[in-house]
Amino acid sequence: MIGGNNFTNDVAVGLRVPTHDAEILKRNHGCALLSLVRQNEEIEAAMGGGRLQRTVPRNYLVEILQPRAEELFTLIKKELMAKGFHGLMNSGVVLTGGASLMEGMDIMAENILELPARIGEPRGVRGPADIVRNPLYAAAAGLALHGAAEDGEGGAPGVKTMISGIGGKMKGWLKNAFH
Repeated sequence: MIGGNNFTNDVAVGLRVPTHDAEILKRNHGCALLSLVRQNEEIEAAMGGGRLQRTVPRNYLVEILQPRAEELFTLIKKELMAKGFHGLMNSGVVLTGGASLMEGMDIMAENILELPARIGEPRGVRGPADIVRNPLYAAAAGLALHGAAEDGEGGAPGVKTMISGIGGKMKGWLKNAFH
């Protein structure tokens, strides 16, 4: 399975930075298409081990991320075609997860999948806006809502509280992971 961690690991190896710093670079400066990066644009990359940062051209980062994004969407297209779904997806695809937030991911998806693509946001969930509107949580929110719908027409009592609690826990995990 390919996901955001693969992008992060590629950056860590390619730029020779710690994984934590690679994740920050991906989130803050990641892009799936080299054509979207301005020439001479530079970013700061940590050297690791408490050493100083260095300046690198942003295109170095994108030259690492773009092939991984191409691989991801090529594998998805291959799987959709093998299962006979590609021709049935006229409405397109919705990208979720943290990697979907990289600039150009939707464009890359449209180009390779030959389908409309958009970044998904959780809907129908109440809670802190930074969680309930973040594509990072869209898949989890969708699964929670789907489970609630299976419990009954209006969902089980306390479902909104449960979903809000899940969102709070997820926010706590992320804060701990990145601080």
